[in-house]
Amino acid sequence: MGAQISGRSHTSGIGNLLEPIRKRSNLPGMGCLVISDDKVLAEGCCGLRALGRGIPIQLSDRWHLGSCTKAMTATLIALLEEEGVLSLGAAVTSYLKVSSGARAHEGWDQVTLDHLMCHTGGVPGDLLKHSIWKDLWRAPDGVTGRCLFVDWVLQRPPGKLGEYEYANGGYMLLGSVVAAVTGRCWEEVITQKLFAPLKMTSIGFGAPGTKSGETRCICASPYECDEPWGHQQGKAYPGVDNPEAVRPAGGLHMSLKDWARFVSMHLRGARGEEGLLLKPSTFTKLHQVFDSKSQYSRGWIVTTEEWGDGPVLQHAGSNTFWLCQVWVAPKKNFACLVACNELNKGAGTALDEARELLVERYIGTCFDVHSDLKSL
Repeated sequence: MGAQISGRSHTSGIGNLLEPIRKRSNLPGMGCLVISDDKVLAEGCCGLRALGRGIPIQLSDRWHLGSCTKAMTATLIALLEEEGVLSLGAAVTSYLKVSSGARAHEGWDQVTLDHLMCHTGGVPGDLLKHSIWKDLWRAPDGVTGRCLFVDWVLQRPPGKLGEYEYANGGYMLLGSVVAAVTGRCWEEVITQKLFAPLKMTSIGFGAPGTKSGETRCICASPYECDEPWGHQQGKAYPGVDNPEAVRPAGGLHMSLKDWARFVSMHLRGARGEEGLLLKPSTFTKLHQVFDSKSQYSRGWIVTTEEWGDGPVLQHAGSNTFWLCQVWVAPKKNFACLVACNELNKGAGTALDEARELLVERYIGTCFDVHSDLKSL
């Protein structure tokens, strides 16, 4: 049994709306942000950075985004295509080779970058079942780990082309493609081409938190409690994340406001606004599902929701110690982001309840005059 969360309430902004959900779901902390266009309708947080520490969550704190990173990697690939550096319709073997000089399995000649973005390229879904997962943990850095993964996966036959199987490995391959066509690692390129233009300044790779020179925290961790810690079933796991090689698929952390800067661009792009980082036609392609059998587009899941008056872009992310989710309703000019620093049985329901509450309270205000609201 995980520790029961109790004690004095800590809330900021509209965190008081989240607090009953947080307590009921036994979560250490929660945060949310609601936007329309590039304006902040509301933001708030409640709870603690870490169990046993008594330090409140702050509005400026950074949250692990897990697989919500995928939309950012997909956007980077689209940017590079607009620059003429690569093509979504090109085979992955046009850019990636086996380092030993061995021939990649011929099946990969049919797998395009677009297949990888849509999880339809036959990349194995559950890497924990394969020996490569241990190799990724042993790799000294993400670039080396992704090179090991390229060698491993390209010498295997791909799965059935066009059949949906959610695969972090596909986005790891895309990270290697970025390195192949630019000569720089994915981390550097996405920072320069996506985060810097959007003025996203709180970005970090891996789990949030600053290492200290001494061990003073619960769990005998050398991490300061200057950021929220991840939790699992009521136990804190500061600094814990997946291997660095997985980062293009799910290894970013940032403040909710910086995440909202990215989400705002997609909200406005989906509404046909020009003058953004990508052309309107590129946003349209990113937001289209691969085929009628799939809800996955390119870094987004597309559903039809009554409250959104049509298509809603959404995605959840978790490294099994955090959980976050985003919903974007273009026809309502509305988006909301919710995060918590725990993955327990009630976390997913808690985020859904928070979204329902935020939709009910704020979606009707999205077409009001926003001149008095803060810009992102």
